[in-house]
Amino acid sequence: MHDARHDLEHLPDANLFDVARNPAAVHRLLAIRILVERGSLYAGRDDIADEAKQLVIEDPIVLNKFDPASGIQALKLPGVIDILADLQAKGAALTGVVSAHDAAHSGRTSALESTVTSNKAASNSAMREGYAMLWKYFARQNWQLVENYNEQNRSVENQIAKLREEHARDSEAATARLALLERSLWRKMADWCRRLANSGRALILRRAIPHHEEKQ
Repeated sequence: MHDARHDLEHLPDANLFDVARNPAAVHRLLAIRILVERGSLYAGRDDIADEAKQLVIEDPIVLNKFDPASGIQALKLPGVIDILADLQAKGAALTGVVSAHDAAHSGRTSALESTVTSNKAASNSAMREGYAMLWKYFARQNWQLVENYNEQNRSVENQIAKLREEHARDSEAATARLALLERSLWRKMADWCRRLANSGRALILRRAIPHHEEKQ
């Protein structure tokens, strides 16, 4: 089975740095780890310094393989690497003052925890404020949408009511015209019947008068 670490460990620092700063390299993180283990100055280059620092923070055991005697320039590595590497190198000589370092470390840890707690509280407060603002925005948008919807409904209902009123007026007018027309036809028929009846009576009278005169 191919061992990538074995291959990379045989490369000089410059070649390892070329692999480490290549975002497309498959074994990029492994190359950064080896540079940190060597205490190489390349681990402090801008291209990979942040990742090298994060590696030491997340996995301090990486410094167990670090040999300060093999890299005099190691103390120039950035940030946390400087502190931890220096402590690792002087660990054997500082056994007599472990308590003092522990106390200092505890103080820094307490301060860091306090800072983290404060930051977390501030972050939670900011998140709550952000959620409140978002909720207020969406509530306002929802209210506006409801108002617009109701306004449109009222407009449509008003138009429907107006159309119904116009339809009712048109229906009443049509009914009135039909009734008038029916009444006119009925009157014409009644007048015709009346005239017909009058004509019949007049004819009868005309016929009856001469016959009456003859009798006299």
